[in-house]
Amino acid sequence: MTKALSALTTFLLFVAFFVAGYFAMPFAVEKWRDWFPIPAFTVGDFSGHYSANRALVVLYGTRSCVFCQQARDHFIAQKISFTDQLIDSPGQAASAFAPLKITTVPVILIGNRMIRGFNPKAIDEALTQLQVDGKRQRN
Repeated sequence: MTKALSALTTFLLFVAFFVAGYFAMPFAVEKWRDWFPIPAFTVGDFSGHYSANRALVVLYGTRSCVFCQQARDHFIAQKISFTDQLIDSPGQAASAFAPLKITTVPVILIGNRMIRGFNPKAIDEALTQLQVDGKRQRN
């Protein structure tokens, strides 16, 4: 009887932990993101991507990505000139994207900023920063 009781207790504890984890996970993920926010962009030297494309805004994406299309629509609506690099087929765009070592799209390069995903606020801030930096270089 004690062996059966022990097995039942173990099973019930397993179920209790599973249910608690299942219902607490969204809360835990939200708190984790509050405590450790994902940066909107990373800073780096992406000049090699611009010299090949002759544009100061480069979008690496795929044809089927909804967020890539939202980024394209955002650039078109804002009348921003950009280079659209489709990486879903082998070629120059895919080989230029590979050294970034990123597996998700879209990846947007604006000046010295790399934005992962479609984040309109980060895109607009990067474009503003690019204009400020451009004015500084002319003066």
